[in-house]
Amino acid sequence: YENVREDVIVGGSVMPNVGGGTNRAEYELLTGNSLYLIPEEAPFNVLNMNGAPSIVTDFNLAGYHTMALHPAGASNYQRGRGWSAMGFDEVHFITDFENTRSVGEDALVSDASVYENMLRWIRQTEESSGDPLFVYCLTIQNHGGYDRKSEKFNTVHVEGDYGNYTDQMEEYLSNVDYSVQAFNDLLSIIEQEEEDYILVMLGDHAPGFAARVVEPWVEDEELALRTVPLYLWSNRSERLSDISVLLSNNDTVSANELGSMMLDAAGTLTDPFFGYVRELSHEVPIITTYGFFYTADHRKISYDSDAPLADRLREYFVMEYDRIIHKSR
Repeated sequence: YENVREDVIVGGSVMPNVGGGTNRAEYELLTGNSLYLIPEEAPFNVLNMNGAPSIVTDFNLAGYHTMALHPAGASNYQRGRGWSAMGFDEVHFITDFENTRSVGEDALVSDASVYENMLRWIRQTEESSGDPLFVYCLTIQNHGGYDRKSEKFNTVHVEGDYGNYTDQMEEYLSNVDYSVQAFNDLLSIIEQEEEDYILVMLGDHAPGFAARVVEPWVEDEELALRTVPLYLWSNRSERLSDISVLLSNNDTVSANELGSMMLDAAGTLTDPFFGYVRELSHEVPIITTYGFFYTADHRKISYDSDAPLADRLREYFVMEYDRIIHKSR
């Protein structure tokens, strides 16, 4: 958090997994569904996504041009099939990227290079149609493992000795530092634009070694291991005022609730399910995959509880089941 620009709203987002499962994280973010109902599966591999309601649906209905991009192959997690089935107007994979670069000796495309290509495609859409845009950009720079670069490329050095994990931690945290630099540079470009922009940046999961280096003073290890950085920025800051208040009270939201907040901030929230999730987020900002939810007043409650809020969560899961099976909005 230290190097991100001061005008960026900083918080945390709770992911369904630790150490892997990117497709599970993006599924929760895009659909608003909790993977508590689908444990351990990669959604795009096992679910029929044709007509599945998501934030892409709401943006399409609002007249947005919707775009998804990722600097890897389309077959990875079946994203080529999944994204198209969800209704993205335009998708880009590694063969579409130009002039790609990496950090150090790493073969993975850097965030800075991904953003350059993303801006190129945004400009092309602006010139061809002028439609408002929703862009889902999935980077790859910080993918494990963390033994691919020389130490000279490390910008972060950890205090203390974590044994065999020390070197991995330094490479991983240095990768995150490079990501923050690229994000800051992207903001410096976008803030010159006349159009309204909302940017939401978050991680997909903690690295695989995270469970091995948790400090003993951490009170709720399950929650801590699933919480990743969340950055929000807009050149119309009032659009993020509601999310800012929520984060100032709770610091953290779950990925399955973040999509409804994005729709609300953009003024494109029309799906009753997302409206329900958005309303629920004020009382329950965190819905997990491990049998508990967290309230706005920081209580941890089981889904099996007889607490009144637990009834709201059970209603949410019934609605989710209907969306998965019947594709209803």
